[in-house]
Amino acid sequence: SYMRAMIPHHSIAVLTSRRAQIADPRVRELADSIIAAQVREIELMKRLIADLDDRD
Repeated sequence: SYMRAMIPHHSIAVLTSRRAQIADPRVRELADSIIAAQVREIELMKRLIADLDDRD
C-alpha cells in the first residue's frame, strides 16, 4: 500500500537529516523540522495502517 511504501522513504529522510554534518544554523533548523515532521507522519501512517488492518 501507499503508506507501507512511504514509511521507509520517510525513515531515510529522518536518518539522512540526523546524520548530516550541517554548519549553517538555518539549514540545521530546516533539517530538524524535517525530522520532526517525518517522525510524526511515520507514526500517523503506522496508526492508520493498524486501524485499516483491524477493519479487515
